[in-house]
Amino acid sequence: MTTDRVPVLRIYCSDAWPNLIDACAAAMKAVLANKVQHIQKRGCVAVQSTGMHWPCLLPQHGPGKKHERPIVLADWPRPIIESHPAHFLRGLFHSDGCRFANRVTVRGKKYIYPRYMFTNESTDIMGLLRRLDAA
Repeated sequence: MTTDRVPVLRIYCSDAWPNLIDACAAAMKAVLANKVQHIQKRGCVAVQSTGMHWPCLLPQHGPGKKHERPIVLADWPRPIIESHPAHFLRGLFHSDGCRFANRVTVRGKKYIYPRYMFTNESTDIMGLLRRLDAA
């Protein structure tokens, strides 16, 4: 988001993941946006939408490092996250993690399987993950 008069939600997505780009735009439209723009950059697409109410929907956004400010869920997304925990986890991995193909050769046979890595220093986000795991 920017600090201009009208807030902008801008999410950069790698060109290598066109389905993610489409999903990002669809999510923006489903939640708030009337119009979503795709701005091609080198190696990625900026998916963006302007709207006065983005800060209401994303109150955890703010200046400074994410792990140094509070990340607290409002009451309204809790039932959604509890009903669709996989989507919540997927969003966390897309924003703070990565998925890649792990290639292994065992006794001459090649295996390829997905591997996930997640790094986050926010104790609030880690707490959300633990609560989700306990549910």
